[in-house]
Amino acid sequence: MKARALLWLWIGLIACEARPVARPSPAAIDKQAMFGSASLVPTREGERARRELAIAGELEQALDRLELGPAHVDVELREPAAVIVIARLPEHRSVEQAEAAVAKLASAMIPALLPGDLHVWWQPAIADAPAPARPGSARSWALMMICIGLGLSLGVAGERLRSRW
Repeated sequence: MKARALLWLWIGLIACEARPVARPSPAAIDKQAMFGSASLVPTREGERARRELAIAGELEQALDRLELGPAHVDVELREPAAVIVIARLPEHRSVEQAEAAVAKLASAMIPALLPGDLHVWWQPAIADAPAPARPGSARSWALMMICIGLGLSLGVAGERLRSRW
């Protein structure tokens, strides 16, 4: 009898463990969400925005290959053209070398870009990023106690039925 009660207790503890609920993150409202798809009626504004997105994606990939990434790039082709770059500065490069590489790359991809229209922000390189904290399993103690009580009462009812037959 004690073994069965312990078995039901163990099953109740395992079955009643609350699992974290994955909540959907809100959709980002950015240029990609607005103009990334050409499924709507094409406009000059939409075509310019898609061209900006394509150039920004190419710049991000090129910066990754030059070991200046991961980077975020925003390109504006309106007059005056502007490029905003947020990247990680590697430990083995100086700020001047990295900015010269970014300026050369941006001016090669956007010939109309003036040197004053390139804005670069550097983040320090992170050697070992800490692993994200894993959320602990939150248990509902009331639900667990209900499951234990139900398990015990089912066990007692099962024993009574077995003893009658």
